[in-house]
Amino acid sequence: MAPLHAMQATLTPQASARIVPARPVRGALRVRASENNGTVPSTSSSSLAMSIKTLPALTWYSDTETIRDVFSVTGPLAERLNGRAAMWAFASFALTELKSHTPVLEQMGEGWLAAILFSLLITGASITPKLLSGVSLKQLHDSAITENMKGDGPQQYISYFDSGLELLLGRAAMVGVLGLVVTELCDGNGLMLAKAPSEPGGQALPTWG
Repeated sequence: MAPLHAMQATLTPQASARIVPARPVRGALRVRASENNGTVPSTSSSSLAMSIKTLPALTWYSDTETIRDVFSVTGPLAERLNGRAAMWAFASFALTELKSHTPVLEQMGEGWLAAILFSLLITGASITPKLLSGVSLKQLHDSAITENMKGDGPQQYISYFDSGLELLLGRAAMVGVLGLVVTELCDGNGLMLAKAPSEPGGQALPTWG
């Protein structure tokens, strides 16, 4: 530590500092400063580090969002709802096509009632947080970002799966479902199915189980 007279030489006439002997608090030296006869409360390094790590509390505003705002084209739910449905649809179509060799268009024709019921279910689940919390969906989605979800342990990795990543994956799933349908319409075969062995360049279909 520098000598006391060297520390005093660096002080300006407007501000002076004096070191008050005190018991060490968790290994930290408390320094009390005075300026213009005003005292500043002492702060230990441990409490300062704790305040730096603590995230600010989120401010929630009253919900003025109407159902029309929620389901509008530019609203907070339209794209997310389509993306969530597309992620489930792509996984279902691809796995069913691989398992039972059922083309996507045939799956759509046979499972239209299940698709409608599932759409109603996922719509209700998507709007439930708004109804229970009394906060608009837009603010809930805007607050679900990595910076607000960080934590210790597994939470630090879960925080990367935020609302932005959900939008990105939903868009990719919508393109994937469209690709499955277009490929089947143009090629006559599903994207996940190989050509029949009788066709030129064809190979045997994969077997499962």
